[in-house]
Amino acid sequence: MLLFGDHTFGLFLATAGAVVQLALVCRLAALRARRRELCLELIIGGSQGMPLVCLERESRRLLEPRTLERLATSVEEIVKIAARPLPLHPANRPLFNVSVIRPVAP
Repeated sequence: MLLFGDHTFGLFLATAGAVVQLALVCRLAALRARRRELCLELIIGGSQGMPLVCLERESRRLLEPRTLERLATSVEEIVKIAARPLPLHPANRPLFNVSVIRPVAP
């Protein structure tokens, strides 16, 4: 009734509600991404045995054949990029340190 009547307060209230919902959705997405990062850090650190659901889920995901294939392809691509000469322009250089990758590539 406030939206369709002659009351501008209803429009402001609906707009404010939409803004708050959008902010909450963004915050939820950021928290989920951070939780995933923390789970990966714990897995890398060797804490797979901890009884946390997010660790079990990430461990299962990392051991899936599709994920293993994507990770292997990514590593192979990094090795290929590191084998090439570095571009002259800094903006075209890779994000990883080539001097670290080249010695361990074999």
